[in-house]
Amino acid sequence: MTTNRWAKILRKLGHKVSINAAENRCDLLVAIHAERTGKQLLAFGRKYPDRPTVLLLAGTDIYSPKGFSARATNAIDKAEYLVTLEPNAKAKLNPRWRAKANVIPQSAIRPRRIPEPLKSCFEVSLCGHLRPVKQPFFAAEAALHLPPESKIRINHYGKALCANMKQSALAWMKKSDRYRWAGLKPHWQTRQLIARSQLLINTSLSESSANSIVEAIVSGTPVLASAVAGNKGILTASYPGLFPVASPHKLAKLIFRLETDKKLFQQLKSRCVKIARNHTFNVEAAAWKSLLAKIFPDRSA
Repeated sequence: MTTNRWAKILRKLGHKVSINAAENRCDLLVAIHAERTGKQLLAFGRKYPDRPTVLLLAGTDIYSPKGFSARATNAIDKAEYLVTLEPNAKAKLNPRWRAKANVIPQSAIRPRRIPEPLKSCFEVSLCGHLRPVKQPFFAAEAALHLPPESKIRINHYGKALCANMKQSALAWMKKSDRYRWAGLKPHWQTRQLIARSQLLINTSLSESSANSIVEAIVSGTPVLASAVAGNKGILTASYPGLFPVASPHKLAKLIFRLETDKKLFQQLKSRCVKIARNHTFNVEAAAWKSLLAKIFPDRSA
């Protein structure tokens, strides 16, 4: 999704863009994810030492508990320009890397039609493939702590990446009738479901800039998020919708407060509306235009 969005932005700025194409005609290589594309970036640098390179550092690069691998470190050293998606990620880098890092916030387009929220329940969306770093069943566990009178229903959209995760999701649905794993949906449909929801939850142990958070706030859907650095980078450290990663009970308490306290719900919604101003297409395009002016100063006039 980031690749396609960036390609669209760069084309809007007047550039020709090829995705995963032969790079012999390229003036600039943009690589996404140091660990996954570091090998290609290094090969490009050896073959075309005169051509600049931009490397996006993903959340799994920056916030990995194992630190940077040798391949990722070499790629970061060799890249002329680095990109992070939120300011906390840039601050995490050591000084020699931070000096060449640029923050380009992710954007999302507000859907033309925002569906009416369901009246039968207080609908909460959770988006993300089922993998450990996302704590995929944290919200399902939190649902067990909700009081009987709550009408909260949690819908989880994402692919089970292994058979064990699928079995766990099915087991959690049996434990709690408030939690439903809906599997992978087309992106357009997920956007509509997020927009219809009363809340979106992000429960990640490690995150850089989750697309679903940005998509929610530009749609007017308030967000609750784990208090990890990447989420704070988007929502700010003072954001009232953050919760500790080790306490499903506190998440349950926070969801229920938002279900029952309309004033608090509107405060959170208003905060998200303000944050969304930093995640428009024009803001992201302007950040790219500024970076390209650094890379090719003779073409920026």
